Amino acid sequence: MREIIKEIIVLEDRELAYFQLVSLFRNSSADERDYIINQWDFGVKWKYPNQRRLCCLKGERFTCKDRIEASLSYFAISARKSKDIRESIFAYAVIYNSCTLIGLDPVRIFHSISEIADPNIKQSMNDFILRKDENKSLSAFKLTTKQNEHGEIELVTMWDTKSSNA
Repeated sequence: MREIIKEIIVLEDRELAYFQLVSLFRNSSADERDYIINQWDFGVKWKYPNQRRLCCLKGERFTCKDRIEASLSYFAISARKSKDIRESIFAYAVIYNSCTLIGLDPVRIFHSISEIADPNIKQSMNDFILRKDENKSLSAFKLTTKQNEHGEIELVTMWDTKSSNA
């Protein structure tokens, strides 16, 4: 596995590298996942899915579901790096609402990732899923949707829409 990771981290295509790492993480044993978590971020830059465009297909290399799972997997992979829990919760809301907008079952997606996550990340994902619907809605997080030039749905913060309309 370490050899595979060495190949992944030197890829020029940082988006492909990230998706390969996510795939490796999701298909590894608990000990191998622990190694990836402990080594994160491997001292390299990664290109993550654009959170605004998780519902979009035009101009995207990976499916919506793949990008949603890769986005959520970030929290499992980077579990031991300190993060502001508010940022994680906000990201969960973006991912959750992206799932609902495109007809994916967010509970199933969250559970599939939380099952391979560290206990603290598993707990935070499960806690988010257990929130009342109104506490994980777009409006609860000051999010809204807009239709882009391709007719696809993008998520934006309400404060972004106000500044772009001025």
